[in-house]
Amino acid sequence: LALQKRAQLSMATHSELLALMREHAALLQGSAEAIAQSLATGAALGADEGLSEALKAMLLAESADSSEAAGARRRTLRNALAEEVYCCVALTREASQLVADWDLCPHDAANAPPVHVELRGTAGRSVDEGAFVVGSAAVCDIQAVGDPTVLPVHCIVVPLPETILIADFWSGGSTRRIRPE
Repeated sequence: LALQKRAQLSMATHSELLALMREHAALLQGSAEAIAQSLATGAALGADEGLSEALKAMLLAESADSSEAAGARRRTLRNALAEEVYCCVALTREASQLVADWDLCPHDAANAPPVHVELRGTAGRSVDEGAFVVGSAAVCDIQAVGDPTVLPVHCIVVPLPETILIADFWSGGSTRRIRPE
């Protein structure tokens, strides 16, 4: 009976996560398209304030610390965003030229290599997520406190096979690429 209840709970959780992704599909796709276009053209990301604010609200809605279910929802949305970014970078004409020689597969988004993050020369850590959020808000994956220039949600980091994208929707920035060492 306990095994049956666990299986039912797992199915309910899976159904809930699928519904969550469907609920946010347009926002995830619109955000990924904006990131790919910004990468290709260098244009600022914050031009569509409605998109920026909706994305911020989605990213701040779930805290991995509040419950296991909230952590699963958080991971699901971040991995779905990473998959959308992968697809949009590969399919956006201007951006696809930047990644023409990459083996870009959206399903690899959740299996991106870990990113070593170090803030202001302090001890660093590896983040093994399809996408993660940096900011001063407590629910950010990388929390940068004590610096008044860091916004509650400052940027989204999306690891790709040969580079790391940093998408800055909220401080007038664009999408930048850095190569891991």
